[in-house]
Amino acid sequence: MRKKQWKIKLIHHTHFDIGYTHTQQEVLDLQFLNQNEAMDLIDANRNRTQKAQFRWNPEATWALKKWLNSADEKQKERFLSMVRSGHIGLDGLFANMHTALCRPEELIRMMDGKRELEDLTGIPIDSAMITDVPGWNWGMVPALYEEGIRYLSAGTNHSDRIGHTIKTWGDKPFYWISPSGKEKILLWVHGKGYAWFHTALNKRENLRNKLRYRRIKGYLNSLEKSDYPYNTVLIRYNIGSDNGPPDPNVSRIVEEWNRQHKDIDLELSTTSEAMADFEAEYGDSIPEYRGDLTAYWEDGALSTARETAIAREASERLIQAENIAVMTGGKSDLDEALKAWEEVLLFNEHTWGAHNSISRPDHPFAKSQWAWKRQRALNGEAGTLKFLKDSAGGSPELSSFYSTILNKVRDEKDEETTVTVYNSNSWEISRIVEISTEFCSLLDSDGNMVPAQRLSNGDLAFYAASVPALGSRTYNLGNETAAVIENGCSINAGVMKNDQLSCGVDRTKGRIVSLTLKGKEYINRNDSEGFNGFTMVPGKFPSLRKHEEEAVSFKILDSGPLRTTVRISRKAARCNEYITELSLDAWSDEIRIHNILDRPVTRRKEGLHFSFPLDIPGGELRYDSAWGTVSLDKEQLPGANRNFISASRWLDISGPESGISCTLMDAPIFKSGELVHDPIRSGPPKLCGWLEKTEYNGKFYSYVMNNYWQTNFKADQPGRTLFRYAFRPHGEYVPEDNYRSALENMQPLLCVMGKGSPVYSLPLPSDKRIALSSLSKNGDSLKLRLVNISDSETETTLILSGNELDEEQFSMGGTGKENCKKGNRIIMAPGETVLVNIRKKKRRKVSES
Repeated sequence: MRKKQWKIKLIHHTHFDIGYTHTQQEVLDLQFLNQNEAMDLIDANRNRTQKAQFRWNPEATWALKKWLNSADEKQKERFLSMVRSGHIGLDGLFANMHTALCRPEELIRMMDGKRELEDLTGIPIDSAMITDVPGWNWGMVPALYEEGIRYLSAGTNHSDRIGHTIKTWGDKPFYWISPSGKEKILLWVHGKGYAWFHTALNKRENLRNKLRYRRIKGYLNSLEKSDYPYNTVLIRYNIGSDNGPPDPNVSRIVEEWNRQHKDIDLELSTTSEAMADFEAEYGDSIPEYRGDLTAYWEDGALSTARETAIAREASERLIQAENIAVMTGGKSDLDEALKAWEEVLLFNEHTWGAHNSISRPDHPFAKSQWAWKRQRALNGEAGTLKFLKDSAGGSPELSSFYSTILNKVRDEKDEETTVTVYNSNSWEISRIVEISTEFCSLLDSDGNMVPAQRLSNGDLAFYAASVPALGSRTYNLGNETAAVIENGCSINAGVMKNDQLSCGVDRTKGRIVSLTLKGKEYINRNDSEGFNGFTMVPGKFPSLRKHEEEAVSFKILDSGPLRTTVRISRKAARCNEYITELSLDAWSDEIRIHNILDRPVTRRKEGLHFSFPLDIPGGELRYDSAWGTVSLDKEQLPGANRNFISASRWLDISGPESGISCTLMDAPIFKSGELVHDPIRSGPPKLCGWLEKTEYNGKFYSYVMNNYWQTNFKADQPGRTLFRYAFRPHGEYVPEDNYRSALENMQPLLCVMGKGSPVYSLPLPSDKRIALSSLSKNGDSLKLRLVNISDSETETTLILSGNELDEEQFSMGGTGKENCKKGNRIIMAPGETVLVNIRKKKRRKVSES
């Protein structure tokens, strides 16, 4: 057999960890030093052969932007020259993210820095690096594609909790196809990960050279034996350890190598150059695969469930605030909004804490890193509230916000005599909302009395009917007799009812024992763990699982007719208290569950879940991944995580005639099938316990807390933590209903006391199966990100003030979407997203639309 003439593209980079081995500020100092040293090495090696000239890949944009902000003009010009000459390669991601924790629009915001760097350098960025983390949100494909990124270099951890990632995909480049099938990127999972050349922790000088011929030749021989079909290999080169330095010797090593070894050609490269060259040579033979590469490390965030929920809500509300800012023309501070996004992104960056966070959790080094990380979630929350206030022209009512519900802190009673309700979504919404006021009645703008009810928490709930898409309604407050409510909701003998649903509760255990829609039962009443049952796995042994004890108290908080709420308190394993509040509203098609776990300090290994057994004949489980939908197992690629799965917002179990959806507001991870032990840290995937197949067997678990990791994440999480769910029984499966239901819970109607800011008329899709994912503005022009939330190809026009926009009035933004526009129509595949640019035109402001 003829021996291969090998070509190795060596991608030299730092691995950007925001913490872990150093404090977060020390990390920035190291990255500044890396950037300066790399530029010196580029200059020092300019006279070498082209392949040996020094190349540097900073990996991510956040630290690089910080360096640019501190650099003087001479340094900036030097940097720009090196980018333009191809010696510094820019990659498009903010940092190394837990992408499955990110909200859909967060995946776009990860590339804010990319766009800034493109504007600065004049050079398009078409590649991205993601390092350490195994598995990625399927929504990465359309997000990267829209932003012009065509190449993704994935250098995962080589062994630690990576499941089947490298075993299945290591050095097997492929085109990763999006959920819609309309976008693709070239993904390379590096077979040796990113750390093959690591030598020492916290050391920058006199590092041992591991770039040796025998070592490289041995790896290439193993590739050849595995029938590797190409002559070119891309290898990550990162020395030292995390946040490692540029190698001052690598250019010399490469030049000497190429003189001495004729069978292996070595070349220093940027990510973009390496992958583009590979594609140019082998593009016709690169395979294509479509499916979710379900992430493996996101379960670590369950060690900080409360802060994860706060950051998750902040991200959703930031999207809402941006929409309302466009609706009202609000004078919000763009820099403040960008800062809030940065805080949310920093929380979802993969470095959660220190290397000794589990082994020495009380050490100042570990505690200081978690304090910094936690503050990112709190800052994101505070920035979001300020942005909402600026956008809406008044302080938002906080009754539906996570921290308000958890901490039972209510707003002071407002003396305003009006309240404005904003709908930031692209469809009309009717929902019950809460405000903090002493008034007891409301009139709508036509003078009609509005259904209202005083709640046990002191708030006034009222029915905000038909709040228009991207619009608002204003109500006048008073003290007249409230409107008579017909066919509302009630509770009797532990059974809550409205005109559609019935929900029964076992007062002894506190579990839900019945949930019916128009008489049809949706719960498996024979399951021993029960619906909303507490399941604690001690250690890693599901066979020893423990459950909640008998109910301590059962109390009716609200008895209708607009809202019914019951509160159940009981003991549970390793908990001070397990509290559930169940709510059913008049005319609603969903039951809301608020679970609060009050926990002591405990550092024994454990995994906490809520169980949800269902009676759905022929049930198939689906979940959303950003803008797309995934069918469990069938649309997960080989190598994807099947032990636990991160949904973006919802999951759904549907049979041919009936189903139920669940909005996962705070805890996005679930398990399907029988509970299995948490996998062993490293070793052969199957031996460790990583599943290759999974199935839906009639029950799913919401996976809410753990402390299984041996590093990085938290050892304990005492105090109260809230987990919210909205279950919606339904008939046949309709994916757009799931999308709308999730958004109505996660970006709900927003109440502002007072008249608030009036709204402008804005373009809306003519077809209701096309939804608005986000709104933004650039000067007076608008950008709309649309998504087809149905499972069929859909055609839409854009309607403004009752008239269709002409084709000259808008264009397709992003990249590669020009063919979606046919005249003034937009044609979209299921799950497809498009960015639409609306031409500048004076908009009409309406007080209520």
